[in-house]
Amino acid sequence: MRLFGCVAAIGLVVSGCGSVAPGGNSAEQIVSAELGNSQASNLSEADRAVDAVNEALDVVGNEAGSEEEQAGNWDYQTQTDPLTDKETRTACVQSTNQVQLSPPYEPTYARLCLRDSPQFGRDVYVSLMGDGQILCRSYEDCDVQVRFDKGPVQTMAAVGPSDHSTDMFFIRGRDRMEKAIRTADQTIIQAEFYQDGSQSMIFPTEGFSWPKAGGGSE
Repeated sequence: MRLFGCVAAIGLVVSGCGSVAPGGNSAEQIVSAELGNSQASNLSEADRAVDAVNEALDVVGNEAGSEEEQAGNWDYQTQTDPLTDKETRTACVQSTNQVQLSPPYEPTYARLCLRDSPQFGRDVYVSLMGDGQILCRSYEDCDVQVRFDKGPVQTMAAVGPSDHSTDMFFIRGRDRMEKAIRTADQTIIQAEFYQDGSQSMIFPTEGFSWPKAGGGSE
């Protein structure tokens, strides 16, 4: 009789839990909601833990490989040759406009870079950030038009890379170019493109200065 009474009592409790109070939720719904909130809280904590791990990995990834520093519009990088332990440094700035190229190519930005390399020497080059054909061969000089700020347009000699790729060219007269870039807020370089004529690339060159080891600039 006692066992039957306990079972009956439990039945009444369960039955009562399953009933819905006027204007309220059932106990089952309340429990379900609480479980859902608990699971959501656990998922939120797990997401935060994953985010923390990803942030740590990003820091490690940024510290590995070449040294990179961003100053204004300029991107400075230093890479060490593992064979010779000698450093190559580059300073690059992206154009503010795109070169308009016909299919199969697409409009693309360009980069103006200065490079100091123990292997290739000191040079300055323009490279497309996408595919394209610049009409400047590796075995024959071409002419490009250059203008610093509101100064006169200058014709300068350029040459394509030795691997015969068509998406970049080197401008002769590195020292002359660097001296002008140091004082120019804007540098415009015009080159000729296959089937798309002569087009100008506008580079925001303000603030160029090689960073020094340990801080400061040259």
